[in-house]
Amino acid sequence: MTPAMTRAFRRLCLASAAMLIASCSAPAPDPNASENTAAPENAVTWEEDERSFADAGAQGEAGDQASDDTPGDFDYFLLALSWSPTYCAAPAAAERDPLQCAAERPFAFIVHGLWPQKERGWPADCESPEPDDVPAALVDGMLDLMPSPRLVEHQWDKHGTCVGGPQQAYFATVRDFYERVSIPAEFTRLETRRTVTGTEVEDAFVAANRGLDPDEIAVTCGRSRLREVRICFTREGDFRQCGADVRDTCGDREVTMLPVRGG
Repeated sequence: MTPAMTRAFRRLCLASAAMLIASCSAPAPDPNASENTAAPENAVTWEEDERSFADAGAQGEAGDQASDDTPGDFDYFLLALSWSPTYCAAPAAAERDPLQCAAERPFAFIVHGLWPQKERGWPADCESPEPDDVPAALVDGMLDLMPSPRLVEHQWDKHGTCVGGPQQAYFATVRDFYERVSIPAEFTRLETRRTVTGTEVEDAFVAANRGLDPDEIAVTCGRSRLREVRICFTREGDFRQCGADVRDTCGDREVTMLPVRGG
């Protein structure tokens, strides 16, 4: 079995385990529950969320994945910032990712991943001489940006292997690119539920980041909640136009941003 096949098998096992946890431990729906409780649109794992990347309209069809998954063969980066309260509203999220989603959920925008992209399509699960497992010290060093050990491992397996180079360099680039983005002050600590449009979120990021243009950012939503902000970079770390298959899914539709809590 090749390293890429081993990583794919491991992700399948992780996804299966997560779905089993959800099916066994998720409580019955409460018809009187507030929107802070889970809705079906958010019942996804990190792995399922990436598989739905294309279906959400953010990046073409699944068949657009680049067929030549050669490390280092890509055109630009996409930094995906996830609104953590939306993810944590999913059934069993606290069991899957307790650091991120347990009783206290102090995280706002977190790093979902830094993804190498082609002008159309993207490489994934590339062959790499690096170990399959990310060292514990490196995982721990990323938890302030990516507060889920499972997420850190998954991002290396699927995306980091396609950047080329060692694990340490990939995660250093993740941190470097994240630090080049200014999160709008209004979204750094959201104390109460807020209704926004995707356009408003995009405009706030553009205003907070000098040199960022509307065609260099995409905002994605579920049926009623904000999910992610995705920003495109050159390989050197400058903002750049996103590929044709990276696009908004929110527009002027109103969606909810759930608040953070605790921390």
